[in-house]
Amino acid sequence: MALAALALTAGSGAIPGAGLLQLGRGILDGGGALDAAGALLNVRLLRSPAAASLEATSCGQGLLALPGAGGLAGDGEGEPCMPALAFGTAGLGEGTAEAVAAALEAGFRAFDTATHPAAGEGFGYDQGALGAALSAAWTQRPRQEIFLASKVHPADFGYQGALQAVERAVEELGPAAAGHLDLVLLHWPTCEDEFCPRGGRLRPLGDFLDAWRGLEEARSRGLVRSLGVSNFDAEQLGSLLRDARVKPSVAGLWADIFHPVPRAMRRLCREQGVRLQVFGTLGYEWSQARGRRGWRAPRSSPLLDHPEVRRIARARGLTVSEVCLKFFLQQGIAVVATSRQPARAFAAGDLRSGRRLSGEDLEALRDLEGFLGSSLRPLYSPDHYAGMLGFDTQAMAPPPGAASSAAAWSCEEARPAGSAATGSHSSAACCRGRRWSRAGGPPGGCCGRTGAAQTSRTRPRVIPGGAA
Repeated sequence: MALAALALTAGSGAIPGAGLLQLGRGILDGGGALDAAGALLNVRLLRSPAAASLEATSCGQGLLALPGAGGLAGDGEGEPCMPALAFGTAGLGEGTAEAVAAALEAGFRAFDTATHPAAGEGFGYDQGALGAALSAAWTQRPRQEIFLASKVHPADFGYQGALQAVERAVEELGPAAAGHLDLVLLHWPTCEDEFCPRGGRLRPLGDFLDAWRGLEEARSRGLVRSLGVSNFDAEQLGSLLRDARVKPSVAGLWADIFHPVPRAMRRLCREQGVRLQVFGTLGYEWSQARGRRGWRAPRSSPLLDHPEVRRIARARGLTVSEVCLKFFLQQGIAVVATSRQPARAFAAGDLRSGRRLSGEDLEALRDLEGFLGSSLRPLYSPDHYAGMLGFDTQAMAPPPGAASSAAAWSCEEARPAGSAATGSHSSAACCRGRRWSRAGGPPGGCCGRTGAAQTSRTRPRVIPGGAA
């Protein structure tokens, strides 16, 4: 009776999610309490049809529903699905073909790649090598058993540029694609100076909304089944959702146990029925450009060395990598895993073995969200991390006397609108006269306000260290 009453109360929204989990502790004895409370919490969270579409169970084991994806003419397939675990090919270089062949043998059936811009180099993917490896190893198997995802470089933004990028991807992948891709994403929301150096050839002819029109046209021509975005924040994704004729099916972003999917992004994707897909789950982003580098860079992933992660791995008979991947997979979040040892990566993310984390394990790992925040001093402006659990945006300057690759951020009066430092937006209107800034660098987002941080399209970004 108590469980039934609690379920009805939760479904009405009378009990907040955190309180429901606490109540769950007192209903059942043992480790099943949190699992039961989490299940009851879903009664409340999955009330909308869009949210329910993410939980469709007809896709089978190891697959996730892909809301909004369209079938190709005459393919005769039912509900669109995607493998929960994909093999990422970023940074594999000359070893791409060998790694892809090993990934196929290990059990991977989804592959993540990206296009180079028409006028230059991209982010270290070899789409042609992926296609050649798949064609050589998959000649006797049906196309629908392979899931191919590619991404459009922001330098190709604009209607025509994005459409042509999809056409190039299909051509470069060759027979393996059989004339279409399963998923195409916009790789980044903007082409910042790191991607499109000033004075260089890489200059987009439109923004991500223009590029989305090109992807919609590619979909209407049967070149791609589903569309998505990568590295967008909640504000940018919300803008796209308001403007798009075809809703994004997937939103990809960096996340690991220390670095959570932002709460606003989780909520928006749940409400709109957008599938989350994460990369960098093993924690190596902390030693790359978006985390610590130079004097701050650890020799290995700090996530894999954390005592709590190791404790849970020992208690469950799992490897540390398995804990890191299952943390997301068991929440219905798709994962892109990049490894030069594909067999180990696939085994780590395989949920069919029945070896899983318990509800108590998931709660203990959630407590680590933001673990590195108090000492994180990346190249992002501080407003990027404001509002993320555990990130201390007031302590992001290098310690006294430490060598640093970037000057410290400070909250200062912005220059008058139209000056070189403020970009195309009026600081007075956008930020009430104050922006994050640093010597020798572009301006950051708005600052100097209490409560939720503002965001800015001129916020500087950095190149991801070979991931997604």
